[in-house]
Amino acid sequence: MQWNKRQVFATVAQLILGATFIFSGLVKSIDPMGTAIKIEEYVAIGGLHFPSWCYLGASVALNLFEALLGVAFLIGWRRLITSWAALVLMCCMTLLTLYIYLFKPVADCGCFGDALVISNAATFWKNVVLLLLVAYLFRNLSAWHEWTSTRYADILIGVSSVILLLFNLTNIVHEPIIDFRPYTIGSDLMELTTTGGTEGVYIYSFVYAKDGKERTFSMEELSEVDSTWTYVRDEVEVIEEAARPAGADFVLVREDGSNAVESLTYKEGQAIIVISHDLNMVEPQLLQKITQNCPDPLLLAMGNTGEVWNKPEYAPLEQEFSEVLFLDKTTAKTVVRNNPGVLIIKGGRIVNKMTGKAFADRITNPEFKKDPYQMPTKKSRLLELLYAWGGLIILTIAIICSRFFKEK
Repeated sequence: MQWNKRQVFATVAQLILGATFIFSGLVKSIDPMGTAIKIEEYVAIGGLHFPSWCYLGASVALNLFEALLGVAFLIGWRRLITSWAALVLMCCMTLLTLYIYLFKPVADCGCFGDALVISNAATFWKNVVLLLLVAYLFRNLSAWHEWTSTRYADILIGVSSVILLLFNLTNIVHEPIIDFRPYTIGSDLMELTTTGGTEGVYIYSFVYAKDGKERTFSMEELSEVDSTWTYVRDEVEVIEEAARPAGADFVLVREDGSNAVESLTYKEGQAIIVISHDLNMVEPQLLQKITQNCPDPLLLAMGNTGEVWNKPEYAPLEQEFSEVLFLDKTTAKTVVRNNPGVLIIKGGRIVNKMTGKAFADRITNPEFKKDPYQMPTKKSRLLELLYAWGGLIILTIAIICSRFFKEK
């Protein structure tokens, strides 16, 4: 089979779009909660607010849509439907990222989740390139390369939908299978909260006016300014932004205003911390199960004010914790994605983290309860990875094998 230039370019475009959409959809599927938080940021720009489940639902829908588009491009599934869907998506995303690029309402767009953070400018131009590729394929439907028959392509899209949905749900019910955030298992709290920051590089200049004309003076030239000059304004040119330590926001505030993190950074420091960005959304029965079975010290870090203890269903639980601390809500959502989540610290290191429900179930196990401060073994971690990625591995094999079912 001889290919013309149009077919070659179309195939290359399919591969680029397929790989990009699959990567984007998968890395966000690893952390659907993180994508939901980013969507909430976007919605907040417009002054709107919806229940948290709406953001999570939108996150899963977006992750599925992107990943399935990627599969569709790779196998050449139903060209008209795929090209229309991609064209609408890329038009919306390009306009959105143009707004973000120009006005910078958020620090980063989150297009690749926390796995790969790129600048707003790079995101916009990336979307422009993808939009041009989609437009080319839209105008040249006959040049597409079909990997397999229409029948098997339909089956692959259906199977992909189920596997990707289950993958998203797995990472919602549990903590993300791969942790792209700073607070990973094995992290040293001292290093996390105090090191890694850099000082910024700035050039300061000052504008003065004289005889109706303005002149800019550098710091070194200020000695030339006398009483005949009138101050107008100062200007700052950012050469390099200052960077804070990755864990600088992890501050556990006691009632007296001190930071409890400092006592956990020492080698002898250990604690089990239940983290909740909103305690009102946590079932009291779950907290009760944890407090009844968990050894001390058991801390609670919450994003609420103390008013939550005025509710009769929560009031008895306050005394069950060794200490109640306060943590910024956004930071709480970053440290653990679930509400509540549990952070286990020993020797100044994060030795484990899991959902509140998973911890409540495991702490009733006598073997785990005897020493809950053990790090997960490599074997258990490998089994978790195989469990989470198994479906995607099977899907990849199915796509490769489907080539043999291409109609002649």
